[in-house]
Amino acid sequence: MVYPIAPGWYPLAVSRTICLVVFTGEAACQRHDVALGENGRYPLGELGRWFLSGPTRTRERFHRQLDVLRDAKRHYPRPGEIVVTCDPDNLPVSGFPARIDTSPGARALVFRPEIAEAVAVWCATSHDLAPGDHPLVYFDGDTLVDVHQHRRIDDGYLPLRIAPDQDGN
Repeated sequence: MVYPIAPGWYPLAVSRTICLVVFTGEAACQRHDVALGENGRYPLGELGRWFLSGPTRTRERFHRQLDVLRDAKRHYPRPGEIVVTCDPDNLPVSGFPARIDTSPGARALVFRPEIAEAVAVWCATSHDLAPGDHPLVYFDGDTLVDVHQHRRIDDGYLPLRIAPDQDGN
């Protein structure tokens, strides 16, 4: 479900298999059944301004995030890993161990699953505090979803989806 920021009626949208039902008010004429488009997306442009969001903030999710951030073991590298950060002024709490994959034609950071979770929580918490400065990052199953803080309102934008490799990292 998608919920509006201010209106007094809920929900704004409900997914019913491949049809999205959007409510722009309480009247019957304000119900819009939107079929999945041929590009795999719902054409919502006529129904107002939309942006990509993430999972609902719940008390349980908040406490899980605190537990992850407080887990000091997630900040220490194993052999073959280095500590990386997007916030050098906030080390060591913003530093996480990663292996650098130098496959031919590619160079990428590779995180163990528990470290990837910590990085996602760090990014999500930073986004909650300063949404214009940090991406929204969360897991969709095993796939890490990175929603760019500025590009998420652009027409046609799709978030970066990072699936685990064959080793689960």
